Amino acid sequence: MKIPYENFYTIIDQIAQTSDLLARYVHKYFYDIVLHCQELYKVVQHGGFIHYIVGNSKFYDVMLPVESIFASIFQDVGFINISILTIRKRTSKKELFEFLVSAQKPW
Repeated sequence: MKIPYENFYTIIDQIAQTSDLLARYVHKYFYDIVLHCQELYKVVQHGGFIHYIVGNSKFYDVMLPVESIFASIFQDVGFINISILTIRKRTSKKELFEFLVSAQKPW
């Protein structure tokens, strides 16, 4: 199964240059999220909303746009009206934030 984010595999390759183990872990995480969202789509009522709080990450100077990857996955499994709202700055690295990623199941 492919992760439906345009630059996902480029990001994984960049992480793997420093840590193959971490790259495999990140890939597996999003693989599991795709499976989760496929099952989630089956149980959310038509017109219902989903909301996830996620934070972007940075591994070895490689930015991982978790919020955008989640949005791509939501769209790929069939959700619509996807939005990303920046909630707050995280207290660690200056470029890290928390986001609310929301989507709706079509009527």
